[in-house]
Amino acid sequence: DLHSFPTRRSSDLVVDTNSSDAGFLAGVLAAKMTKTKVVAVPCGLEIPGIIRYATGFRQGVEYIDPEIKVLSSYTGSSSDTAQLKELTAAMVQQGADIIAPNADQAGIGAFEYVKEHKDLRIIGVYGDQKALAPDQTLTSAIIDLPGAIEQVAELGFEGRLEAKAYVFGVKEGSVWLTDFSSDVPQDVQDLLMDVNYQIGRASCRERV
Repeated sequence: DLHSFPTRRSSDLVVDTNSSDAGFLAGVLAAKMTKTKVVAVPCGLEIPGIIRYATGFRQGVEYIDPEIKVLSSYTGSSSDTAQLKELTAAMVQQGADIIAPNADQAGIGAFEYVKEHKDLRIIGVYGDQKALAPDQTLTSAIIDLPGAIEQVAELGFEGRLEAKAYVFGVKEGSVWLTDFSSDVPQDVQDLLMDVNYQIGRASCRERV
């Protein structure tokens, strides 16, 4: 989720979505919903955006309960759904009951596995992925890169664009959670709203 764009100067500006914010929110939800005290974040490519998501996820879980075990690993592929499905299965065999994949197209493999095991729940990422497992998707963590680029374009139109790194997360309105499933109790939904507010104020944790 890291993109560079040429400016009128010789320098480049960088537009980056804060995937760690999305991971943190997903981690908080996973920690509140797990029954086994084991949660998993199966990943595809080991690249900065996905690494930040996995790190944020772990931080979100620890924010709720440091005793919960977080399983995290990378397949090295953004397209191999079978490999990601196998990784998800291995994590479930280690006790994970809440899955939060971040593997681009390969992430579909996690949804396929979850649909085959009705006691599992999953959290989508980037876009609304509820359609992949309608009865088992707790929510999706939206990471809105197009919206971030649009905000940068508006700065350009206003002549206020600088050659620097622009990071867009919860505070900037570029990261949020979709509507929760009926599985998520109201008190957990309220907690997530409060955590979202605290991240927006950058007081819940140090924003990366």
